[in-house]
Amino acid sequence: MRKLAVFILAILMAAMCGCSSFLEKEYFTVSEYDASSEPAGTADNSSIGSYSDLVTALNAMVSAHQDMAQLQFSNYAGNVSDDLAEACWHIKTNTALGAYLVDYVSYDISRIVTYYRANVYINYLRTAEEMAEIKSIGINMVGDTAVDAVSSGEDELVIQLYTSTIDGDAMGARVETALLEESSRIPVIPQIDVDVYSGENYQNIFDIHFDYGHTADEISDMLTDMQSAINSAAALVRRDDAYSVAVLAAGMIADTCSYDGSSGGTAYDALVLRSGGSRALAMALDAVCEAKGVEALVVTGLSSNAEHYWNLVRIDDNWYHIDVPEAISSGSAALRTDSEMSSRYRWDELDYPECSGPSLLPSLDAGAQ
Repeated sequence: MRKLAVFILAILMAAMCGCSSFLEKEYFTVSEYDASSEPAGTADNSSIGSYSDLVTALNAMVSAHQDMAQLQFSNYAGNVSDDLAEACWHIKTNTALGAYLVDYVSYDISRIVTYYRANVYINYLRTAEEMAEIKSIGINMVGDTAVDAVSSGEDELVIQLYTSTIDGDAMGARVETALLEESSRIPVIPQIDVDVYSGENYQNIFDIHFDYGHTADEISDMLTDMQSAINSAAALVRRDDAYSVAVLAAGMIADTCSYDGSSGGTAYDALVLRSGGSRALAMALDAVCEAKGVEALVVTGLSSNAEHYWNLVRIDDNWYHIDVPEAISSGSAALRTDSEMSSRYRWDELDYPECSGPSLLPSLDAGAQ
């Protein structure tokens, strides 16, 4: 009882002396560090001294697909809690890789006497194996990369690209154009869907999905049949000069294939199934010209304001247009310059060679004789 009275007296005396902070003082509990309580292999012993250091450390975690790291903040210039919240949001929304990979980021912060320590946890939307499949390429490699993926029957292609000019629609169009230029390798043009994940400094990840509508085995069989049909058609064209190859091949395709009025299909449809839209007929002519060693292209544009495909063929040093569906309707294949095509056809002239050589159409005088 005497000890209790002494203790109460001490408290009263402290209050009378103006030491009102006695009961308000903040206390810290310091315990001996127990290494066994930490997750193995997760410590990052580098010291975080600024917000820039923090963002760099978090980006390094994402780049390594690391799901946990321990960060130490010594002499940190800023508010650790606020900056950590902002930096976690930054890597998910301001970097293309974070937007593509990261689901959410969580953390806990501890104060260790003179410094702060944070355990950071990242939950990922995609696996490390999926991350490893991202192809970091230049814009000039997009076409070849897409053709390789489709010719191998891949369902998905993920490209990391630095660009400020290409969006999802433009990427889809670029991929389709590349596939059209490989008529002898692509028996099916898949449906192409593109998701874009963007970050600062022109970072972009394009997640490209392909839907073929056929199994891998079916596509393999279709490719074999198509390449056999291309070789057979090329063997029937018994001339080798570019003009004759273009006209004879277009005439042969027109005679053996029915035009279904659509804009779809590939050389497989035209040469194996013997029916197809303008794209099928144009890809068939492109494939036969390639087999004969004649340079040709497939053009995407409009005919009478409807989507339409036709070809460009190089004759000596000049390019000319030729349209197989027109050969079917008119009964003859004609090679035309840009000016001779412009009344009914529309195309992006910046995407294709200029066709400005001498006219190859028969003159009215010659036709009247």
